[in-house]
Amino acid sequence: MNRLRDRNIHIMVTEGEYNLILAGMKRAKASNMREYLSYLLINGYVVGRDSSGLDKLSYEVNKVGTNINQAVHLCNINGRIGETQVKDLSDKLGLIYKIMRDFEKALT
Repeated sequence: MNRLRDRNIHIMVTEGEYNLILAGMKRAKASNMREYLSYLLINGYVVGRDSSGLDKLSYEVNKVGTNINQAVHLCNINGRIGETQVKDLSDKLGLIYKIMRDFEKALT
């Protein structure tokens, strides 16, 4: 059988070390232990990705897009846009900028 990976490495760890490895896998969102440990051994470290900030940002951007579509629709019907719609859009954009700043700070 021709395998891409034809070398075996075997190590023994304590229960505590094993639990630390599992926690690291979870933080790194690795799909399996072989992938996680191979990456660690070759590259020296794994940087975990927390996408919760991106999920929140995506949600808020989607809401702003919906509001813009509604405002354009009203503008097409009435020939103008209401002050309430402009304030709502402004507030949503402010929230997006705040999320982006917080996310940028978390990365540094």
